[in-house]
Amino acid sequence: MIITHLFCGLGNQMFQYAAGRALSLRHGVPLAIDRRGLDLCGRSYGLHRFALQAMDADPKHLPEPEIHRLPKQFKSEVCRNIFKEEAFRFYPEVLDLPDGTYLVGFWQSERYFQDAEDIIRRDFLFRDPPSPINAEYLKRIQKGISISVHIRRGDYLQPEYAQIGTCSLDYYRRAAKLIQEQVGSDAKFYLFSDDSDWVRDNVRFHGEMHIVRHNDVTTDFEDLRLMSACSHHIIANSTFSWWAAWLNPSVNKIVVAPARWFRTDEADYRAVVPDRWWRI
Repeated sequence: MIITHLFCGLGNQMFQYAAGRALSLRHGVPLAIDRRGLDLCGRSYGLHRFALQAMDADPKHLPEPEIHRLPKQFKSEVCRNIFKEEAFRFYPEVLDLPDGTYLVGFWQSERYFQDAEDIIRRDFLFRDPPSPINAEYLKRIQKGISISVHIRRGDYLQPEYAQIGTCSLDYYRRAAKLIQEQVGSDAKFYLFSDDSDWVRDNVRFHGEMHIVRHNDVTTDFEDLRLMSACSHHIIANSTFSWWAAWLNPSVNKIVVAPARWFRTDEADYRAVVPDRWWRI
C-alpha cells in the first residue's frame, strides 16, 4: 500500500493524490490517503468532487500528524518508509520508491504521474454535473474560442506568502497578446479570481471579457471545471489554474505560465511548468 499525506488547497491535494496514485499503480497496490494535514492547515477535503475512489488510511498505519517531527522510518505493518519532500524540486527517486511508502510533500510536477496520465485524467473527471448557472457558463465557454485567465491574489498578498508573490499586470497583458496573435482577436476572455473587484478595476484586454464571480470557496471546483473547458489558458503561479490547464485534453491548447513560479530564486520551480507550455 502507498499512503499519501494531504494538506493545503484543492490544487495541492490533486498533486499529492496524483503522485501517490501513480506510485501505487507502479506496484499494483492500493492507495490510501491521510487527511489529517488538512485540519492542521485549516483546509477542507476537496477530492470528493471527482470520480476517483479514495480510501482513507487506517489510523493505526499512520505516523504522528506533526509533519516536522516525522522520522525517516516508521514501524508499521503497512507504512514502512516515509519519504518527505525537503525542498521544492523534482525528486526522480520518488518514481522508484518501494511499496509501503508514506509520501509527504507537494509533488508539483507532472513528471511524478506522467506514466499514468490517462488514469489520472479519468480519476479527475467531475463526479456531479454542474449547477444550473455553471452549466450556462459552460455552454458559453464551449461555443467559441475561449481563454481562461486566473488571477490569484487573496492569501498571496499576505506577508507569509511574500516569497511567492502575485503575477504582474504586465504578465497578463503579454500573455493575452501572445494567445490572440495565435488564435485571433475574436477569442473571449473568462477571468477567474479571488479578488474580482480588483480585476474589474484593473484588468483590461483587447477583446471581450467576462469576470466569473458567482462561485465561492465552497464551489471552487466549479471554477476549475469552467477553466478547464476553455480553449486556452493564462495561469497564475497557482496549482489551481495549473490543474485547470492540464485537465484540458486538447493537443491544440495554448497555455501561458509565469516564467518564475516564486518571487524568490530559493526553489527549483523549473519542473512545475511543462516544457510544452509558454513561459513569460
